[in-house]
Amino acid sequence: MRIYAFLATILLLIASPAPAAGQDSGIPPGSPMPGTAVALTGPGGATTLGAQKGSAATLVVFWSNRCPWGTKLEGRLANYVRQYRDRGVKVVLVNSNDAGAFAQEGPTNNAATSTAIGATVFGDTTSELGRAFGATRNPAFYLFDDDDTLIYSGSFDDSPADEAAVETPHLDLATQAMLSGSPPATQSTKAFGCMINPVRG
Repeated sequence: MRIYAFLATILLLIASPAPAAGQDSGIPPGSPMPGTAVALTGPGGATTLGAQKGSAATLVVFWSNRCPWGTKLEGRLANYVRQYRDRGVKVVLVNSNDAGAFAQEGPTNNAATSTAIGATVFGDTTSELGRAFGATRNPAFYLFDDDDTLIYSGSFDDSPADEAAVETPHLDLATQAMLSGSPPATQSTKAFGCMINPVRG
């Protein structure tokens, strides 16, 4: 079975819009939430990250509708949304890819992804928010506490290609620690996914 999992990973690497790899996720732990006034677009029209924050925490996820690594995480992220929604954790998905160059990154697909995950995907139509975070990969996860301080960033867990092989659920552990009033044992990991294709200004 291990060889099949390995071959599946290789096929995903070949099929990805850009090579998948782990990369530092930008802003360091302890940073304040950046770009809170940057304009985002959603089903209700224009908004900002600052207007979308949760009461206990905010999870900002940079997302792509066309990256297979994100597709593999959809179910896991949907479970996270259901698990923590009633505990005041707001999940905000942000698509900083150039929808003019890649039609799949536009509002129609954002809406479909929102339905699948149970959290809204907002368009970062100038890629300004992605630049403010220093985000270069999607999916990439940034968990902020109720003081808007970054307490964890990086990958969802340690097995993006195979949920059955997860040993360390990084984001879940960080969220549990935060809600219990403790700092996460791990504050950052490598963000693993496809390259963000930003709008070129």
